[in-house]
Amino acid sequence: MSTLRKLNYLQLLRLELWLESYGVVLSHRMRHEYSDVLPVARLFNEVHPGRADLHGYTPSSSVPLKANNWRIFNERVLAKMNMALTTNEQHQLAIGAVGRLEALLHKLMLSDLTPRLEGGAQSYKNNTIPQKIIMGEYS
Repeated sequence: MSTLRKLNYLQLLRLELWLESYGVVLSHRMRHEYSDVLPVARLFNEVHPGRADLHGYTPSSSVPLKANNWRIFNERVLAKMNMALTTNEQHQLAIGAVGRLEALLHKLMLSDLTPRLEGGAQSYKNNTIPQKIIMGEYS
């Protein structure tokens, strides 16, 4: 069963905005570069510091080596983050299949936003209402 689903237009827009906050613009060239796991691992490391050991991946241009890097990344990082990929999905990422990278990065985006939202929800549970709401500032 596939874990990487095609994103709708709104999800793609949100992803693009989120990626821009990390200085990433997904052009055709960038999608090709991101078919190798190393740039993706760097982004994961920026979002979740210490999760990905960048020394474990060799920059690759051939599909078999890229697929091997994705396999290693899947075992070392994605599985621990509950984002494990199937072998087929790893291969699709290695060949740069349309929409697969975006789906994985969308999962990363959600993993980045979830702790923030939970932290916000936690602060409401503890009755520490943000000052802007108390003062009537809703901007």
